[in-house]
Amino acid sequence: MLCVLGFALKTQSNGPCWLALRRRFKGQENGHGQVAEATAQPALTTCPDTARSTLIRLEFVIPNAYDEASGLPVPDAAAVPTEFVGVSDPRPTVTLDEVSSSQVVISGGTATVTLRGVVRDPIADNVPRGKVSAGKADIDSVAISVDGQPYGPNGPGGTQAFTIPVAAGDEPTRKGFWCQHPYKGAFGPVTVAIPLTEGTHIVRVETSNNAAGNKGFDEVAVTLEKRGIPGTGSSEADTSGPAAVLNLYLPQAPAPEQADTLQYFRGERDPAPDDPSLTETQADSLAFAGQINGLQAEITLLNFAGLTAQADTLTARIRYTIAGVQIQNGGKAPEPPGSAKRS
Repeated sequence: MLCVLGFALKTQSNGPCWLALRRRFKGQENGHGQVAEATAQPALTTCPDTARSTLIRLEFVIPNAYDEASGLPVPDAAAVPTEFVGVSDPRPTVTLDEVSSSQVVISGGTATVTLRGVVRDPIADNVPRGKVSAGKADIDSVAISVDGQPYGPNGPGGTQAFTIPVAAGDEPTRKGFWCQHPYKGAFGPVTVAIPLTEGTHIVRVETSNNAAGNKGFDEVAVTLEKRGIPGTGSSEADTSGPAAVLNLYLPQAPAPEQADTLQYFRGERDPAPDDPSLTETQADSLAFAGQINGLQAEITLLNFAGLTAQADTLTARIRYTIAGVQIQNGGKAPEPPGSAKRS
């Protein structure tokens, strides 16, 4: 009997049996292997024999589904054959946390934004934990640039950027055939100071090289727009500019048991009915909130010792909220102290 790939071949003749093996490949139609052919000629003897073949089948496969956010194979993606194998060029990805306009803090001559994010890498997903610098695949660090210039100890425009370490971690929910050691690096919080110049500033967070020598990045755009602080009253010289007189009119002395009100106006004049009115946020807080020319404003009286019968000079902090961003001027009013009047 001759056994080749599970097939049995018998000869009943009384003669020798010649066996010829030839390779025949049929692609995916009939499998791969060796096919035995035998012929028999008349003779006086029978010659049984057995032949065995070990078959190794190789084919390239790719995942049939990818995650839209990360671009990586989904954990349970099926392996499907492909006739075309592209050149692999794996790159890390950076995903920054969302940054809202309210998280941009303007103070002095800069606008600061705090960044956090995660790093993923397809090579690190299939290599046991360990940094690239240690011969493994986890990303070592990220660096920040502002408007294409490295962001370092001297702010943007320096010659050297801060090196921010990336803490390596696992992401078990992605573990699967395509991701044997699911990797998720994290960095931040890191605060970036941007000069107060009008326009859109691009803050980029870029990884160090991965095991293939490639980098990845993510960016956030911060747009700064200069607006004049709105005032009220006439357009005369005493209502704007460095010599403007700011007035806080208190109809009565603040009482600790109730929420009081005040009016805000500019210039040397008496209060008018249409001047903005602000209400104390809570009794005895001395913080008054309301609208000034369509903008949310908060005026806080500082070091308040009471009112006299005369026009008192007070120190106050005024905050404006513009497009979700709060703007203030330290601990004093944005212009020279004005007068506070009471009825």
